[in-house]
Amino acid sequence: MVAAPNPEDAPFTRQVPLGYSVYCSVILGSSTHTDTVVLSQDPIDKCRQEYIDTQKAGLPSRDEFETKWSTHFTANELKSPDYDYFIFADDLLTRLELAYITYENIYGDMCPVVDQGIMPILRAYSSPFYHFTQTEPIAEYYENDPDSPHLYGWAVDVEVLDCNQNGTTEDDWDNLSTVIENPPCQLQVDPNLGWPNYVHAFLEPPEPTEPLVTVTMLPETQQPGWGSSRIWYQRP
Repeated sequence: MVAAPNPEDAPFTRQVPLGYSVYCSVILGSSTHTDTVVLSQDPIDKCRQEYIDTQKAGLPSRDEFETKWSTHFTANELKSPDYDYFIFADDLLTRLELAYITYENIYGDMCPVVDQGIMPILRAYSSPFYHFTQTEPIAEYYENDPDSPHLYGWAVDVEVLDCNQNGTTEDDWDNLSTVIENPPCQLQVDPNLGWPNYVHAFLEPPEPTEPLVTVTMLPETQQPGWGSSRIWYQRP
């Protein structure tokens, strides 16, 4: 078997999964038999490779990727557009269901009828490369958004509908965020910083599941976009 060098870095995109061609040769008497086997990453490992390529602090295990849905939220709403398998915390999905039921009970009669119900999901799980395309400004991606909760299934962006159909979603944002923040849902919500078309809700994430390298623990800091403190990690 001939081993090729390590693949080149791909911090922004990798078009095809990594793989190796294994060349085998066996001599039996006067005959030589050769064969080639191509070993390549399946979609789950291709997605996990993105965490390595983009130098994320946590590398999810294969077991964390699955497909799931609930009464009011489909797998297509929860997954990243580029993969069928995804990570999404069971507790987060349960709380979203509670928020949906509560919001529907209070505002359902006045909301317009849409295919996705009264709480459409704009973005839930995001693969690292897909998340990169959603981050503005792109040049500051690594500096300002090193480990978004969307990458680990801890966050969701819920679209805000103009329920009372008054031409603005400012008041609807307040109504939806209040339902999501309070019992029985009780998720954390980022403040409205001028984007009243969605509510960013999240669970406080645990420590990374599988550090890529030995990590150095930094002091807790208030990170923009999270709404609360957490321990951040830095690659040495």
